[in-house]
Amino acid sequence: METLELYGGKVRLSFEPGKHKYRVQIGEEILKPPSVTTVTGLLDKSGPLTQWAANQTAQYVREHLLVENSTWELSQIERLLEEARFRFREVKAEAASIGSQAHAFLEDYQRTILTGQRSLSDFIEETASLEERVKRSVEAGIKWLGKHNVKPLMIERSIYSIRFNYAGRLDKTAEVDGKYCIVDWKTGKEIYEEFILQIAAYAEAIDEEDGRFPEGAWLVRLGKETGEFEAHWIGGEDLRKAFIGFSSLLDVYNWRKGWREKLREEKKDAKSQVRASEGGERGGCVVGEMVRDRGEEGRDSGGLEVQMAPGGEASGA
Repeated sequence: METLELYGGKVRLSFEPGKHKYRVQIGEEILKPPSVTTVTGLLDKSGPLTQWAANQTAQYVREHLLVENSTWELSQIERLLEEARFRFREVKAEAASIGSQAHAFLEDYQRTILTGQRSLSDFIEETASLEERVKRSVEAGIKWLGKHNVKPLMIERSIYSIRFNYAGRLDKTAEVDGKYCIVDWKTGKEIYEEFILQIAAYAEAIDEEDGRFPEGAWLVRLGKETGEFEAHWIGGEDLRKAFIGFSSLLDVYNWRKGWREKLREEKKDAKSQVRASEGGERGGCVVGEMVRDRGEEGRDSGGLEVQMAPGGEASGA
């Protein structure tokens, strides 16, 4: 669990990397804000993602089944198809690993090379042993850095919005060609709209804490296959407009969370009522058995007649 203080110590933000969950303490109050990516994840991406997953399955079958002069038994084909069903998970995890490694090396490059703490030759020697796609991603990032005057201000900055109650972590803030901005690395195949919403959320939280809204943001896609970059500049006004979209998604997230909590409470209450009802019925049965054991025709030794009232309750006559 990583913990740091924001807003001059007013806010304690804790982050659990394994579960990607945040916890916030403000005075005595404890909050569990959603992450920025959890909120933007509400955007429907099922169309392209479904096709991508299907492509991964087809490719896996093609690579293993359509092999010249190969024979397959039915059981082997069944096993292959089962493996192919979840191939997309492996590819997704692999892509995430490539992105994480590229981010880490580019952070190190900015911390040590750009500040003169280490020589470029040492850095190049270290990257030589990297997996090719990671190496090409790093090369793409260095090419972009070389085309701009970049002065890193804060790398891997965590943010939290007191006003809107969300948290996140951005790649870095920096002065790029004299402008105060956010720089965000991406290693996917495309620049998706949700990335802009993410950056807008970061910008709003930075403004809330620092009182300074970024002049804009650089969204840089690193080509892990080509070693080239694709860069997009998003101006401050566009970020403010994009935040309207993010805040709308946040409203949906909060509504859905509240609705699901309400349903859970209703189900819990319903189960409690069922247990209470079953308990009453069991209690009535026990009393009835005691009556039969203690005297004929429902009379105990003291002459008190006990009858079963509706609902399983015992009453005296």
